[in-house]
Amino acid sequence: MCENNWRLKLDASVRELWRDSLTPYDPELGTRVVIQLANTEERLTLPVLRSALLRARRAQIDDDAWRGLLPDKRPKPEWVLRWERARAAGDERIFPEQIPGYLQMQRCEPREAGDDVFIENLEAYALPLTPVDDRRDWVQEDEYLTATGKET
Repeated sequence: MCENNWRLKLDASVRELWRDSLTPYDPELGTRVVIQLANTEERLTLPVLRSALLRARRAQIDDDAWRGLLPDKRPKPEWVLRWERARAAGDERIFPEQIPGYLQMQRCEPREAGDDVFIENLEAYALPLTPVDDRRDWVQEDEYLTATGKET
């Protein structure tokens, strides 16, 4: 498929190298990646192919990891309901309750000083530097309350 789609002229040793790069992956995944790459204008090289295969496999693993989880039967915390109302209203400010989650993401996606490489999880570093009582950056406790007569 690679030779035909990109009109590559591979000798036997190079063809074997390409085949060895594809064989560790699921055949369906490899075929899907090659087809996706064929739809781009990008020139196919072995590093491009390997990178696309790794991204696709990582995405497949992430998707598969969530399939077996049952829905949580516990009620959502009040702040999560407030978060949903805020997002539905187009308010993208941070809730103070989100701080532990952002800090956990930073531990999972560490960034070294002076590191200019692409950070996969940019949200991990998106906490505002202002105090949490600053209404410009943070949703306050009196906002987006429940519909029990109080205004949201």
